[in-house]
Amino acid sequence: DKLVRDTLMTKNNLESSIYDYRHKLDSNGEWKAFALESEIASIYDLSQKTEDWLYDDGENVTKDEYLIKQENLDKLVNPIKQRMEQYMSLKQLLNHASMRFDGYQVEIPNNAEKYAHLTPEDQETILANVQKGRDYFRDAQQKLQSTTLNKAPPVNYNDLKNFLGEIEKAC
Repeated sequence: DKLVRDTLMTKNNLESSIYDYRHKLDSNGEWKAFALESEIASIYDLSQKTEDWLYDDGENVTKDEYLIKQENLDKLVNPIKQRMEQYMSLKQLLNHASMRFDGYQVEIPNNAEKYAHLTPEDQETILANVQKGRDYFRDAQQKLQSTTLNKAPPVNYNDLKNFLGEIEKAC
């Protein structure tokens, strides 16, 4: 009884994935910009074949057979999802870095008492580091803006995060 329920649930999940993937890849779908046309065509093709199989030979098969079909679809979709996640993470990091740099640039000159322990040279060094960070992140932003979203990002998230950490440490 549990096996029958699990098998039916796995079958339903596969069917839902087919519709969900198609929807996310249609003209207004959230994955569309991150997918190559060849990837979309492959996913649509496999989705249609899997849907046809579900209503014919796949009507009464084992849970493992449904899982294999799901894995095959996921293998095609995962690169698109990963690309999207990379771009979203980079966007968040760039926004965070910009806010941090803005904060440093405003904080030091406008809070003389708080930073009285720093020599003018130290303050200049900090502001120079902030500007270095701004330049580095502006360059990364420009690279991101000049590439299409259906390709791997031209900048590395960890490199940017590490660079931001170095700048914050220097500040």
